[in-house]
Amino acid sequence: MPAFGMNVLVVGLPVALLIVILGTLTLAACGYALACVLPNARATAVVGLAILLPLSFLSDVFVFGDSVPAWFGTVGSLFPLRHFVHALAGSLNPAGMNLDPVDIGVMLVWLVAAGAFAIRRWRWEPGR
Repeated sequence: MPAFGMNVLVVGLPVALLIVILGTLTLAACGYALACVLPNARATAVVGLAILLPLSFLSDVFVFGDSVPAWFGTVGSLFPLRHFVHALAGSLNPAGMNLDPVDIGVMLVWLVAAGAFAIRRWRWEPGR
């Protein structure tokens, strides 16, 4: 924070911690769901990275300013990573906490859906 001259409100730190926990659980559930449909750990790593890297560009993880097409935001808003980034930034905003309930809701929907899918499909044996 000091290296970038970043100021945050102390009151936002507990909220940011809760958002990090929710976002981590959501992305973990998505990872488990992905692992349930792929044949082995190597395939899971490759497909996971093939999804994560483009999704990071669509989800405002990398800041490009106004030089990106508008459809990036539209496509990115369908996935939990964009909402995770926005909720975390909103909780740490030095001008005051600015959380959009839609961000939390989208992460919760993905958590429940991916978690339910993973629980239903999980097998201890390797896939065939």
